[in-house]
Amino acid sequence: MSLGLMFLTITFGFSLAEGQSAKAALAHIATVAVQEMSVEGGYTAPVQQTLIQDLQRQGFNPQLAQVSVTPSGYRAAYGQSMTLTIAYPFPVHIVDVSAFSVAISDTEGAISFYVPGSPASNDPIISPPGAGTNDLQGTVQGGSGSFTGP
Repeated sequence: MSLGLMFLTITFGFSLAEGQSAKAALAHIATVAVQEMSVEGGYTAPVQQTLIQDLQRQGFNPQLAQVSVTPSGYRAAYGQSMTLTIAYPFPVHIVDVSAFSVAISDTEGAISFYVPGSPASNDPIISPPGAGTNDLQGTVQGGSGSFTGP
């Protein structure tokens, strides 16, 4: 009995540490994406490609990630606040208990540095559908392979 409790405690501790590590990785990915958004003036195809590639590099499946942004659907003016939120279902495994998922998420913010007429003005704003849908669609080619969305 006490051996079982010890294993349960240890595996729960490992799962908790893995979850914290995954949350830190999501925070870094969201920071990079929202900084790129601040230059582009919003959520564009290049921002989405960076997001997909960074998720893959950190071992996340981009198809499971949920992304929401503000502002959504239009270009942010210089000085306007913007945010990007990534939510991801993180699997938790505990001895003798069925695996289950816990949602981890991170929201990062930035200020738009977009200047009309800059090179970023050629990138159209795309609008993530929001929570509950997969907005990481399309094809991304990278050095470590490729990802094709739904």
